[in-house]
Amino acid sequence: MQPEKHTQKRRSERWKRRQKHSKIFLLSYLAICVLILVFVWKLMDYHKGLKSASRYRAELLSAAEIPYPEDAETEKQEERPTLLAELLDYEEEETEAPMGIEFDALKSINEDVRAWLVLPGAELSEVVVQGRDNEKYLSCLLDGEQNASGTLFMDYRNAADFSDRMTIIYGHNMKDGSMFGELLSFRDPKYLEKHPKFLLYLPNGQYSLEVVDSFITDAWDELYDLKDRFPEEGRLVLLSTCAYEGEESRFIVVTRMVEKDTVT
Repeated sequence: MQPEKHTQKRRSERWKRRQKHSKIFLLSYLAICVLILVFVWKLMDYHKGLKSASRYRAELLSAAEIPYPEDAETEKQEERPTLLAELLDYEEEETEAPMGIEFDALKSINEDVRAWLVLPGAELSEVVVQGRDNEKYLSCLLDGEQNASGTLFMDYRNAADFSDRMTIIYGHNMKDGSMFGELLSFRDPKYLEKHPKFLLYLPNGQYSLEVVDSFITDAWDELYDLKDRFPEEGRLVLLSTCAYEGEESRFIVVTRMVEKDTVT
């Protein structure tokens, strides 16, 4: 009887081990499936954000047509070029910047609209909003839809007309280069030589934002408490996005506002 009992015991132990291994395998399989589903969901959400951002950018650009002087000879209701077409063709040495943007049309889409930011010669051409906090537009599109792409937004504590000594504009660093994905390119001095300034359109005028500095910091920098430590004179606009040097690292481009024209 001893050998038989011993054999049964070994069989029982092998069965228990197989059961244990099966459970571990099943749990591992389920965990992998969940991770894949999460990854696919985030990927779909990311692409949805890109499509939504492109759609609203196109809508805004079509709404924000550039005002041209009336000309009796050309007044035939021909389709005017949108701001996007104008800006994509813009070259600082050869072409004058657009005259202005119809902010009434933009505010009819979203009353939080404050400005339009452009980096001539690059893909960056985005509307800038201002919420009641610095959280909403991190994951909110212009129409209020929740999405990881978010919208460029200025600090809620800043004056809406950019009259503060220092104003901060935040935006995500998207992998496809949209939103503030262009900012990290300012690490390269050659990029700065080609793109020495941004254009900022406000309801009361058009401004150049001359790049004066760029650096990496972290999310706890006192700058984010709007504490000014810069020696440059005049009004400053800080463009802030995420960097990849650390979990909470940030990349900031510091610009100085210079008024160019008055939009009438």
